[in-house]
Amino acid sequence: MGIVIMVVWSTCFVRANRAYPQAEVTRAELDEPLEYGQYTVTVKKACMEETAALYEENGLSTADRTLPEAVLLCTVTIERNGPDLVGQEQADLKMPHIAAVSGAWSSMVDTGELYHALNKETVALNELRQGEKQTYLLPFELWRGSFSDISWEHLSERSFMLQLSLYPDKCEILL
Repeated sequence: MGIVIMVVWSTCFVRANRAYPQAEVTRAELDEPLEYGQYTVTVKKACMEETAALYEENGLSTADRTLPEAVLLCTVTIERNGPDLVGQEQADLKMPHIAAVSGAWSSMVDTGELYHALNKETVALNELRQGEKQTYLLPFELWRGSFSDISWEHLSERSFMLQLSLYPDKCEILL
């Protein structure tokens, strides 16, 4: 009976791995362009900022709200290489799908009022024309409760990366 179970399990395991192979990883570093679909993405700078100070600098109110203790702020230049989007056509790179990752922690771009305050002079990603380039400031919320006390104390020493996609091509930029 045990042999039958092993054969069935092995067969299912092999089929699943053939149907869903490991993601192919494409990695870049700071100031290194990464081709993703019809875009070239380059992270120019990444730093941690105190959230309340960032809100005040940008004229946003901190009253009566719970804010994360810190923000990972990434300066990202995105260039559209492919043809312009037509009608309801969807871009293969979407701002809310970009994630910052460190170990088991991850956070999507905070596209709320801080994002809009930081990027008020920019063109929306889906409005970029072929050959146009735009620099965005992408905020990622860092909540103290998302990290152990020791990890929080050494947060600036942690390695972070930006992930543009996970599967079938895993595209990431080391910060």
